[in-house]
Amino acid sequence: MRLHKEQYHFLSLLLKQGYSLLECLKILQIDITLMQCAIEEGKTIHEIFIQGNKGKFYEHLKFFLTVQDVGSAIEASLRMDDFEKGVIQKLVKSLIYPIFILLFSYVLLCFFTQFIIPQMLVSFSNDSSLFLIKIIHSVQQILTYLMLGSGVGSIVFLCVQYKSTWKITLYKTFGTYMFLHKDHTSFLFAGYLIELQKQGISTKDSIHYLQAIKKVSFFYIMINDMLEKLEAGNDFIEVIQNSLYLNHRFKVMIPLGILGSHTMTTLSLFIEQQQYCWERLRKKVTLSIQLLAYMFVALLVVIVYQMMLIPLSMLEQFS
Repeated sequence: MRLHKEQYHFLSLLLKQGYSLLECLKILQIDITLMQCAIEEGKTIHEIFIQGNKGKFYEHLKFFLTVQDVGSAIEASLRMDDFEKGVIQKLVKSLIYPIFILLFSYVLLCFFTQFIIPQMLVSFSNDSSLFLIKIIHSVQQILTYLMLGSGVGSIVFLCVQYKSTWKITLYKTFGTYMFLHKDHTSFLFAGYLIELQKQGISTKDSIHYLQAIKKVSFFYIMINDMLEKLEAGNDFIEVIQNSLYLNHRFKVMIPLGILGSHTMTTLSLFIEQQQYCWERLRKKVTLSIQLLAYMFVALLVVIVYQMMLIPLSMLEQFS
């Protein structure tokens, strides 16, 4: 069964008010025929919600349904999904305009080199024009290589995402060097621990529950590594501090929270700090691309202006 996010939100609220699941679906005017058939076939509520659905929200929901009631599981999954998508959406929205400026300038430069410059060279050609043309071609080559590199990188990324064996190999080989993966894994770990502790599950026992997370992920590799070390007799705090898959902030803050018996507060504080750090990173990335786009536009304007002055300078020489 697949619902819109708003429907899941209202479903969670109604379930917490004490309505049964079928009553909630009737209130939300959702067809319950398929659900009734699935129940008659012996399927559980968990299977009905998860089966045939993909995406981060359903990955979270699959896990939370194992430790919480349906209403609480939906609420927790929505919180995790909203923040993850919120970070990406903010980044995309802030990058659309500077990337458009950069691409438009690049297209304009290509048009200039293909059609305008050859016409100018037919009538005017001197050392100044040849020098400017070399600069234009150099800038064009740099941007072409940059875009080709971005395109190849995107294709490789998509191929890795759809090939589980490649994905696991990449995570195991380079994952510990990718700080964004560490930040994301630490954030997920903190969010899951908070929800599990709300259910009265201890931090150590939570590791066993977290093995239910999607296996083809950097997060699962971290959990599996942590569980192996715990089963080998290592102290939990020591395991966290020596983990190659968690970021430095998590490894410093969480052990202090565990030792001070205020783990929940520390986990919440860590999540807030991680959100703040991601917001700062987003602003830096946006500013860098904006500066690159505007510098390129300024360079293009200067070059075009200089090219337009060449005919005038040559006329002055003949006058």
